[in-house]
Amino acid sequence: GRYTNLKDIIAMDYDDKNKEVVILERNTGDLLFFSSVITGNVAPYRTIRTEQLVGAVDVKVSNDEVFVLNSKDNSVLVYNRLANVYGRKDHKKLEILRSYNNIPSEAQSIEFVNDEISLLDIQKKKITYNFSKN
Repeated sequence: GRYTNLKDIIAMDYDDKNKEVVILERNTGDLLFFSSVITGNVAPYRTIRTEQLVGAVDVKVSNDEVFVLNSKDNSVLVYNRLANVYGRKDHKKLEILRSYNNIPSEAQSIEFVNDEISLLDIQKKKITYNFSKN
């Protein structure tokens, strides 16, 4: 419905620990957070919106951090899960916690196995990238 702000979903992830669904919008790069307990035509209760998210293609939540794969600039950006563009000025938390650059251009999705991050190509084959270098 109109209150959800959902228009063109490109990716989503479920945060089991916090009972939240995070949605990545294609055109804006917005990350919208919804409760999995409160359902229906409801507005997101947090939104991450930054210029760095334009071109994002996948999102994953792990350990209260949000990992975003951006194919436009070949990077993985890490945000605080509690970031919110609509939060009070001193509580927005929109700064990038970490970034991993020079991601292989064939990367299309992020996967976590045993808390280790991996990149996958369009056929879900693992792509070699050493996240400890950055």
